[in-house]
Amino acid sequence: MRRQFELGMMVVHRSQIHSTSPAPNAKGVYAAPHGDDYSYYVEEYVKVVAVLPEGKLIVCTRYGTQRALCAEDPMLRRATWWERLLFRKLFKLFPPYTDIIGHTQPEGETIEGAALSIQ
Repeated sequence: MRRQFELGMMVVHRSQIHSTSPAPNAKGVYAAPHGDDYSYYVEEYVKVVAVLPEGKLIVCTRYGTQRALCAEDPMLRRATWWERLLFRKLFKLFPPYTDIIGHTQPEGETIEGAALSIQ
């Protein structure tokens, strides 16, 4: 079954990270067998700024970082009503997102030609 995402929708993306020290917002922290590294995940609260026809979403963080994610990614889900209420400041875009030329786009419109990091 295909998941439906819309422009402006608030979504949560869970990122798996491996590092020598966990981040302050780390969840599910597990140490390596010899204690050298940690494996954990962080939840990113992002907004959908474009839905591409090939099953990809362009999401934007509150700091304006844009990424293309697969709509079928199991680590991507809709934000629940209480997450939208409690973490509403994390979904806001602090600097407005811009395209490559530097034009600011109104919220909810697609960004064409934006520089993205593909995951």
